[in-house]
Amino acid sequence: MIILYEFRKLLKRRLYLVLILALAIQAALSFIPHSAEYDYSDEIYKGFLTELGGEYTPEKREFITEKYEKSEEIISAHEDFLALYKRNEITLEELDAHNLDYNRALAEHSTVLYLLRKCEYFDALGYGFFFYDTPWNDLFANSEYSYVILFSVICISSAVFGTEYQSGTVPMLLTSGNGRGRLCAAKLFTAAAMSFVIPLLLYSLQYGLFLACGADNGTPGNTNICAASIGMENLLYCDGFKGLSLQQYFFSDVLLKALSWSVAALFVCMVSVLTKSTIFTLFISFIALFCPYFLADFFTAPWYEYLFLSNRFGRMYSPDSSPLGIILICIIKSIAYSLITLRRWKKG
Repeated sequence: MIILYEFRKLLKRRLYLVLILALAIQAALSFIPHSAEYDYSDEIYKGFLTELGGEYTPEKREFITEKYEKSEEIISAHEDFLALYKRNEITLEELDAHNLDYNRALAEHSTVLYLLRKCEYFDALGYGFFFYDTPWNDLFANSEYSYVILFSVICISSAVFGTEYQSGTVPMLLTSGNGRGRLCAAKLFTAAAMSFVIPLLLYSLQYGLFLACGADNGTPGNTNICAASIGMENLLYCDGFKGLSLQQYFFSDVLLKALSWSVAALFVCMVSVLTKSTIFTLFISFIALFCPYFLADFFTAPWYEYLFLSNRFGRMYSPDSSPLGIILICIIKSIAYSLITLRRWKKG
């Protein structure tokens, strides 16, 4: 009953508008073109997959290897052809024919090299499947740290305790029978639940729009393939996620992120009861939740990944990171934040 009251109180403060705004921003971001740099030409890569799409075979490796060796030969011979033309040993037509092959080889070279790397990766893996994976790589890249979720969680969680401090009703609440323990627990549960649901909604919306835009067509020329069911290990250097399909990986990753945001919400609640100021809560929470992500590139040790994952959220965690270990860390931090909040709340 107390929990329902806390949810209704948040609705009366129109904090649901924050969620609606977050969903609108997420939808808008999904339609904004993202300019990404790849190790290959995406259009040429898509063209190659029209022929190569499907199960990896020795014949496909041989085709790619021959394509690579031929392009290397054409590119390395370019200076020789120019020298031959200058000495009038070849005609202009022969030079033009070579230049046509040279420009094509030059344009395709990075893409063929990328395909050759995939062949080497599949050889080490023991199997493989060629499909148009660029949209999926973009999806995972764009599902990393979310400022939309950051601001939503901070705004909603800071109001859970901040409302009483702003209105000055805390001393009166503490005199009631449920004002000390149960009310505090209900507030913490409300903040954690809301912050768990927010990323689920936003990432589900992102995934729904991703599918609606036709990004799950598998390989060009073969739209019968459901790319979502393809194994995650078929993405380059993702062999640590065997047994998970692309879709399963996406949502298992989202669940871990949602759990992490719930922990972050409890942290915001703790800051709220310590500072008793909404402004300070917003400022301190933003710094504390953003800085570990910002500094993540400077710390590659496993301890940093486990210790601050609930403040890093969006990074694709390494294959050797145990989900159970991450969940255990989140539980320990949740208990610590909740106990500190409860103790401080009882003191008024």
